[in-house]
Amino acid sequence: MKTEDLAAKLKSCDENAAKEFLHKYIPLIIYVITPILENERYKDDCVSEVIFKAWKNIGTYDSIKGNFTGWLTAIARNTALNYKKKI
Repeated sequence: MKTEDLAAKLKSCDENAAKEFLHKYIPLIIYVITPILENERYKDDCVSEVIFKAWKNIGTYDSIKGNFTGWLTAIARNTALNYKKKI
């Protein structure tokens, strides 16, 4: 499934799209947060938080403003940086 199609289906709460999102984007999320958070427990918690934020805010994603991968990368990076401040 193309990224934009996946984003559209996520907006409509499609369960299969959610599964594909997890399969396709968890490696990217881990890649983005690993240099920021080295502890595995913190990374696991942060990955969960990124997924929750992406799911909660999918309605704010606008392909005109940028691509889905960039949007998700920004969420992952910002979440990891904020998480690091807390620990």
